[in-house]
Amino acid sequence: MTRIDLKTMCEEVLSGPLALAIGNFDGVHIGHRALLARVREAAEAMRGEIPHIRTGVWCFAQPPSAFLSDKPVPQLSTLEEKLACFAEAEIDCCILADFPTLKDCPPDRFVREILVDACDCRHVVCGFNFTFGARGQGNADTLRRHFGDALTVVEPICLGDRVVSSTAVRCALTEGDAEGAAAMLGRRWSICLPVQHGKALGRRLGFPTVNQRFPEGHILPAFGVYATLCEIDGGLHPAVTNVGIRPSVDDGDAVTCESHILDLNADLYGRDIRVHFCTYLRAEQKFESLAALEAAIQEDIAGTRRYFGATAQMKEGKA
Repeated sequence: MTRIDLKTMCEEVLSGPLALAIGNFDGVHIGHRALLARVREAAEAMRGEIPHIRTGVWCFAQPPSAFLSDKPVPQLSTLEEKLACFAEAEIDCCILADFPTLKDCPPDRFVREILVDACDCRHVVCGFNFTFGARGQGNADTLRRHFGDALTVVEPICLGDRVVSSTAVRCALTEGDAEGAAAMLGRRWSICLPVQHGKALGRRLGFPTVNQRFPEGHILPAFGVYATLCEIDGGLHPAVTNVGIRPSVDDGDAVTCESHILDLNADLYGRDIRVHFCTYLRAEQKFESLAALEAAIQEDIAGTRRYFGATAQMKEGKA
């Protein structure tokens, strides 16, 4: 998949007509994937008349809320994770725009100069609640004035009585509902961060851990202990993961993701390890002694083994 910076876009980089899905795509949940499926369908339907039409995604390189609020919306995914999801969905290219440059652009001008003239967009796909342009004044009606029938508006995707959205996924994670988040994402929510050195307390207790720190601006799931799968060299390994500030041993407020990988003791320092969150076991708590902490870890390990059962799910390599 081609990654294109809109500021430096030229004919050699982006040539030929496009069917475009436009939006923010944080998390690339099942609602977003419906947009990607529809843009592929639209391109396929047009290939009889436009043989060289390609599929694309148009989104911002940075989260818009980072420029609009003192408290930006925490992100479910990094830009690289979004791009990986687009490639997995067989999208040909992704056009990355600079939000500060375009935030005051009137909606009709955005359609004419960016979508039509710069991107040669022949069909556009958006979500039912998509807004764009200065002060978010543009919407599906604006796009319809320019594209007519060459516009597809994807209706909301619902799970039960809940509309799938990035906001709903964030809410599920902050409530510790890993399964609910996974249902909306179409996959388990995960993080991929470098392994850092910690205080080695877990190792002294007999439970060596992989220590990772959440970057600024990233969503924080509910503090507590989770049954997880750590992805290492393409394999999935069951683990007990604590998210929080480790009140039993730390005085600081840095949020860490600390995983004890069951039945594996390997040197992983400096490596990027992906942790897939499966289910919430208990809230984070402060223990009065290391003995009490050790007993709790033993119970967390037992709970994790019960969750994964006979490990058949892990052997299938599914995350």
